[in-house]
Amino acid sequence: MAEAFTTNYTEQSQESNVEICATVPTGLEVIACQEITEMFTPILSTKSFKTQQGKVFFKLPLTQVHKIGSIRSIENLYAIVAHLPVYCSSKEETFAKFQTLPYELDWSPSLESWKVFNQANDKITTPLSKKIRENLEDHDSEILKFRTSCHRAGAKSQHSFGSPDIERLFGGVCQDYFGWAVSL
Repeated sequence: MAEAFTTNYTEQSQESNVEICATVPTGLEVIACQEITEMFTPILSTKSFKTQQGKVFFKLPLTQVHKIGSIRSIENLYAIVAHLPVYCSSKEETFAKFQTLPYELDWSPSLESWKVFNQANDKITTPLSKKIRENLEDHDSEILKFRTSCHRAGAKSQHSFGSPDIERLFGGVCQDYFGWAVSL
């Protein structure tokens, strides 16, 4: 089994690196780690991974991201923007933090890696001004569509809100920030 991730997992990605979450069929996590290590030696070693059931997490230089799509055991790829610790104890404090979060995160490495896989246009993966958004409304296919997912950890009694509440709040703020359309 892959060993613990070797970097501080709560810090944001360095400018030239992006953290990737690759989903794999359950039971193939070790094989995926081996395939990825073979492709990216000496960049990655077996100690460069964190695994969960059906998921493999690792960091790559942005210049190498285009190669990851050829790994056979990988089903889906996600660019991780940030790992968030528990911020506040009350619902109000948590919601207030999530309303400012999109403006505080470094989206660049994740968006750059996303563009590699989707050959996306630069103007639609950066925050859009209201005027640009209005002009793009006539060209719906040019506007990115997104959805947010939230998975809380810990006992249910630990949280005073549900995952859908945070998904809705954070998704709305991201929609305002980027001008992207919601697609559930």
